[in-house]
This record gives sequence, C-alpha cells and structure tokens, in this order.
Amino acid sequence: MEKQEITAALLPSYLDGTLDSHVMDMVRDRLEADPAFLRALHALQEQEKALLDLGSALREVAPSVDMHDAVMARARRLQVSADPLEAALSELGGALRVAAPRLELAEAVMKAIPSLPVVEKELAATGNEIRAHAPRVDVAEDVMDDMASGRCDTLVPFPAQKHNNNAPPRRESPFSWQFVVAAAACLLAVASVVVMQMARPPALRGVDIARRDTAASVAQRSRRIAETPRIREGEPLRFMPASSGDQRISLLSSAPRPAASQTPDAGDDKADEQQITPAIEDIIAAKRNVLSGQSEALALLARWGALDPDEIRRLLAEGLISSTELAGISRFLPDEDARTLLRLALEQSPDDHVLRYALARQLMDDPAYYGEALQEVGLLREMAPDNSLAYYMDAQIRFAQGNYAGALESLEYAASLQAASAYALETAQRHSAALQAAGLPADVAQLLAAFNAGTDEYASLTQLSADLLGYGAYFESIGDYDTALAIYKSVQHLGAQINAGADFTNEMLAGLDTQRASIEAINALAQIMEIPGGAFTVEIAYTVFLEGLDFFLEYTNIFDDIMGGSDSENMMHAVAQIMRMGEIQFFRAP
Repeated sequence: MEKQEITAALLPSYLDGTLDSHVMDMVRDRLEADPAFLRALHALQEQEKALLDLGSALREVAPSVDMHDAVMARARRLQVSADPLEAALSELGGALRVAAPRLELAEAVMKAIPSLPVVEKELAATGNEIRAHAPRVDVAEDVMDDMASGRCDTLVPFPAQKHNNNAPPRRESPFSWQFVVAAAACLLAVASVVVMQMARPPALRGVDIARRDTAASVAQRSRRIAETPRIREGEPLRFMPASSGDQRISLLSSAPRPAASQTPDAGDDKADEQQITPAIEDIIAAKRNVLSGQSEALALLARWGALDPDEIRRLLAEGLISSTELAGISRFLPDEDARTLLRLALEQSPDDHVLRYALARQLMDDPAYYGEALQEVGLLREMAPDNSLAYYMDAQIRFAQGNYAGALESLEYAASLQAASAYALETAQRHSAALQAAGLPADVAQLLAAFNAGTDEYASLTQLSADLLGYGAYFESIGDYDTALAIYKSVQHLGAQINAGADFTNEMLAGLDTQRASIEAINALAQIMEIPGGAFTVEIAYTVFLEGLDFFLEYTNIFDDIMGGSDSENMMHAVAQIMRMGEIQFFRAP
C-alpha cells in the first residue's frame, strides 16, 4: 500500500475529524515530531476562531429586515396563480365589484321614514272598521247559566252565515298586516345600516372623528378625551383611581408642562431679547422661577435657547454647524424648510437615527406626507428595532390613513417592547453645539440646552398619545369596545415605556401624563363593558403609574435641592454631567 504523504493540506480535515483513522494517527505523529507543522495547526485554529468571531459580530450588527409584508403579498399572488379556477373566480369577483352599481339608499329611506305614521294611522283605521262591522253576540249569560247548572246538552253551535255575493265589498287597507310589519322591519334595518355607514368615515383624519354632536353618552366621554390632547401649565387633572388623601397626584398636576418650541418671529418685540446673550446667573434664576411654577420664566428660557431661522441657514451655508447638528435645532425652522434641510442632512448622514426621527416627526404633522413618513418610520424601525416609539408612530399614521388592521398590528408589537426613546439627550447635545456655533459661550449654550431639554419631546409624545387615545375613543363611540380597549392598553404601555427610556424629567412627565390618561380611559370603559379581570388590570396599571410617579417626584426633589443650594460653579458642574448622561442617569448616580 502506498504511503500517505502528510502535508499541511490535511490539517483542515484533521480539525474536522473527517480523515481515516490511520491517517489521523499519522498526522498526530507528524505534529509531535515537527514543530513547524504544529505551528501551522495553531495558526489554522486561530484563523478558525477569528472567522467565528467575525461571524458573530456580523450577526449582531446586521440590520433586521422586515420581510413580512413583501412575503405575504408575494404568497397571495402565488396562491392566486396556482389555481386557474381560483384565479378566474378572483378576476370575476373583481370585475363584479367594479361593475356593481352603487346603491344610494339613504335618501329613499329618509323619505320613507316620514310615511310610517301614515301607515300607523291606516292600521288603526282598519282595526276600528273591523270592530264596527263585527256582529255583537252576547252569549255570556246563557252559557254561564248552563255551566253552573251542569247542563251543557242544550248548547248548540252557531249556524254558519251564508255568504252574500251581492253585499257591497268592504274597503280594504292597501297594506296587509303581514306586509306592513315586514316593510316596517326592513325600513328600520336599512335605516340603521345607512346611519351607521354615514356616521363612520372611510378613513380617520386626526382625532376629530370622535367629536360627534349626535353621539350618545359614550361618545360624550370620548369627545372629552379627544378634545384635551395635552395638559396646560398647572392645570389640575381628575383621576378616578386616586385616593383623596394622595398628595402625589396634586404634585404631579401642579408641575409645569413645557410647551413646544415656536419658530421665532422677526416682527416680534421679544425677538431682540432672544439675540441678547443672557448671563449664567439670569439663566439659573429663570430655572428656579420655573420650578416655583412661573410659566413666564419657562417661556423666557425657551426664547433664550431658540435660534432664528435665518441664523440657522447662515450657519449651515458657512459650514459652522454639521448636518447632524440640524436635528437639535430643526424645530426652530418653518415646517417646509425643516423637512427640506433634514432630507439633505440625511443624504449626507443616512445612518443617523436622530436625524431620521426628526424628519419622521416633521412628516407626520402633514397628511400630504404620510406615505414618506411611513417610509422614514420603517427605516427608523430597522435602525432601532428595540425602540417602541417608531411602532407607535407607525400605528398613528396607519390609523390616519384608515388602515386599522395595520395600525392595531403595530400597536400590538410595540406593547411587547421595553422602552421608548425620543432621543432627547442626543438632541440636547446637538442643540448645545449649534448654540455655541451661533456665538454663545460654551457654558451658556450648555446651560440653555440642558434647561430646555425634553420640552419638545414632551409636546410630541403627549400629542402622539392623545391622537392614539382619540382613535380608541372613536371605536368606543361606535360600540367596538374590544378595539378601544386594545388601543387604551397599548397607550398605557407607551407611557410606561417612555418612563423606561427617558433621559430627562420632561420625558418622564410625558410618560406619566400618558399613563394617567390611558388608565382613566380603561377605568371608564370598564364601567360600560365587562372586561375579564378589568379591576385587576386597572389596579396593576395604576401601581406601575404610581411607581413611576414616585421616581419622578424623587428626581424633581433632587433637582430642587441642587437649584436651591448650589452656587454657579457647582451648578455648571452638575449641568455638564447632565449633558453627558442625561438627568435621569445623573439623579441615579451614587
């Protein structure tokens, strides 16, 4: 037998264990006798380990691809094409659906309804006529006498009256009893269907669908939910599960609510105040006034931290701020300008999730851009699959388009995630950088960015939750309580997820307000329908809400202590830490 030559080419098979036993023994002997051969084996093992590590790293960084819609669409096409008969029937059904005339029954039904009293009068007249023409036969006295005496043999049947063909015909009603009853039932059924279809729009456009003047008591509570999208500064809130002695609810209600940033108006007298660089002491004093409940100080901080749109355009044109920093100041631009510049910024930085989120938020505000907004939200979901906020945004757009099934599917998946982030920390950091590029000192820019952090996020998050609650209120108003409950529960999860992913207390405030509104909706719905474990569901949700509220009050107390007892130097040190890790992580740090 020819002797097997042992070379380095056999080492991969040796590592795999696929060589014959006698060849394996020969390779082992060569490894023991030849150090160079052994080094080649070690090098091969290191290469194998490196490839395995590379594969693991690629699996971790590879973006997830949502192929569900595309695959299901393709599967439906394959299913239709697989059966000629089914394909023919499907084509015939589509043709019939297009060719079928549209029946407008509303006008005819509404015209027929006033005629119902006429039918009722006709029926009453017929009954009176029957009573008038029926012969009166008084047999009660004779019959009762015979019954009492036990003599019933004298009872004889009444002879049948012969029909007189010459008698004048009795006037008959144009409608028989059976016809009238059937016609009335049909008219009522058709009227109910038409009214329901007329009341329900083909697609929901905003939360105004829940505000119907003709709705009953359920819709009245629904309108109250839809008509109060956000809480104003210091506005007290009624919350049913709260105990009368719980002061935490009062503290939360009295907390100042930040307002969304407004585009600076060049014609406003306060625009000049915005151009003046404030002193650090003035900024700190304004923040202390905010904590004491002065809304004017809140507006003052917002003006100091804003940038004029012309100034932003100049900074971009001169290259003083990068495209990514636009995400921190796009809220100061007019909507169309913000959308245009954010698109250009994403062309330069397509993997920037903060820019992607900012553009998606801008697009969601205009129904004309719903299609593009869905695309941006889809890309955001791929970039940050664990951020539930993108799925709630997707649901809100789909509700607005009338795609209820798709919206509910997004809500269901979103509720299964752990946290929602509006990227407030990254936005605040980019806001600070832009203020410095505009000429503000670094410490002033950082202070203004920190004290305004989370304000626009509060506005967008509470608006999103209010929109979703409005859709739930709509389904509740038409009696679809199961869908309404599913939406309310999803919004309650959104509030808890906002708290879990918050960087600043303003975001936590948005999460708490969202939870409180959703729990109130669930609690009210439980009084209308039978919810399995409804009381337990509300109790658990309320417990989670109170736990978050305890953390929020603890953090605000810590911040109050910092603001009340720190000098400017210590304050700037604390702000630097907050801008590095966020308020929540700063408060949690030992």
